[in-house]
Amino acid sequence: MPQEDGYWTRPGVLRVHPLAYISCREKLPGSFEIVHAKDATGHFFNSRLIIIFIIGKATKAFISLPKCKGVNLSIAEERDK
Repeated sequence: MPQEDGYWTRPGVLRVHPLAYISCREKLPGSFEIVHAKDATGHFFNSRLIIIFIIGKATKAFISLPKCKGVNLSIAEERDK
């Protein structure tokens, strides 16, 4: 089971928050377990626990990551950079 400080990704998702930190877990009565997460740009979102894949602990990934660390910039942000 993932801990609240886990580093995770959702397999098969390319441009929708691919890497994030778990901020908290919540069990909904009679429903799914929901994971609240925060990505590297500071956006918060939710996902089901059964569709995430843990790749590290806290801010340390156990696998090698691309230089961008999962942050996808918009076209305007890439141009300004």
